[in-house]
Amino acid sequence: MVASAGRSSTNAGRGGDAESEASSGASSGGHAGVAASARGGSGSGGQAGASAIAGSGGHGNVSAPLTTSAWDVTVSATWVSPNSHSDLPKFDLTLVLLDQPMFRGLISAEGSVGEFGVVRKSVSSVSISSVLVGLPEPGPLTALTVQAMTLSAFDDDGDGFVDRLVGAGDGTIEESCGDCSLSNPVKLSLSGRLDRTAPRLDMPSAPLNPIDSASMLSSEVLKSATVSLSGTKSVSLAVYNSSTRVIAVQSDEVLPFAGVWQVIGAGWDFADNALDLSGATLSTIADPGVFMQDGFESALNAALTGGAAIVDASSGLPIPGGQQALLLPPGSSATFHLKAASTSSKVSARFVDLSDGDSNGPWVRLKAGVIGSSRRAEDFSSFLSGTLSTTHAVWKKAAPVRSAQVPLLDAGTDVVVRISAELCTAGPCPLPGALLVDDLKIE
Repeated sequence: MVASAGRSSTNAGRGGDAESEASSGASSGGHAGVAASARGGSGSGGQAGASAIAGSGGHGNVSAPLTTSAWDVTVSATWVSPNSHSDLPKFDLTLVLLDQPMFRGLISAEGSVGEFGVVRKSVSSVSISSVLVGLPEPGPLTALTVQAMTLSAFDDDGDGFVDRLVGAGDGTIEESCGDCSLSNPVKLSLSGRLDRTAPRLDMPSAPLNPIDSASMLSSEVLKSATVSLSGTKSVSLAVYNSSTRVIAVQSDEVLPFAGVWQVIGAGWDFADNALDLSGATLSTIADPGVFMQDGFESALNAALTGGAAIVDASSGLPIPGGQQALLLPPGSSATFHLKAASTSSKVSARFVDLSDGDSNGPWVRLKAGVIGSSRRAEDFSSFLSGTLSTTHAVWKKAAPVRSAQVPLLDAGTDVVVRISAELCTAGPCPLPGALLVDDLKIE
């Protein structure tokens, strides 16, 4: 089974030479008196019936309606007030204008889309207002809001067809300051060329941990899509919608270790450019081997990150039981493959929260799911510094041993468990501590 969103028959026109359009895409010049309509489409959808044709052509002064069309646009922003940051980057977005049944538009970046109303000012000019679009990570700039902007269409070669879109207006840039957000006013300018860019899915750059959902953001808003995963096992992909438009596809299934998949199917943007799936492959991390539930006394079978390591009593840390335990410094994790019986109902472990004397205790996340199911159980907690002294070189304070557990929400034999000591990412805060893990098991 695959998830799908119905494909519209509307085909936004586009035209011109692709190479010349790409090379002049950042242009923002032109004269407001020159305007024309979009050319007929050359994509998979056939003729662009929604596009207006200017008629007899001409040499720069022929005006025609700015109507249904799709554009690759670059938005430039400058701070209205002095700002501690350097110049703002340019934002590459996709703009869609839909003239039926009422004039409206969509503006999108990777994984985010905003919808807005459109007011016609003339046959070749429209105004838009009050639209927000999220900006791709990473970086402190999180969103762009267009408060008001006028868009005008131009025919650069005098053939009677729209070639270029320019705009100017006001807006704000949202900037993350950790656990807060700042909104700063900006002046905006826009330049655009008809959309000839194939949409794509942003695939994970590294193998996926099965405890995480497989989520692939779309590079721009799509008109429709029907996709699934083909490979180690067939997996359905759900279509994420915002303002009724596709911005991502995802599977919530807990995938098996060491799997490889290709995204198959089809999709289209509003210029009828086909979704490019040529590099849309997904894999999961190697199977670390079945974990022996003996309190970390045997050879460790686990996928470790961030300096996680087995320690014993010679480390100066209080081992909860037996001779060894797993130390997770802040920013590290351990993923395990455990076997469950038909009567199993939960995953449990014993934790010791550690600090260096100046930091707080750890930020701990315990997460578990049965392979093949679509549900995951999770427990997240943060703790203050412990009061018990240790002889460890870094982690000088420890809290008393505590127990943690999460339920198994589905039946099944193979279980993925990840325990992580996380870093603080929500603003100014003390460095979190480390975590000592022992007696991990399924009960």
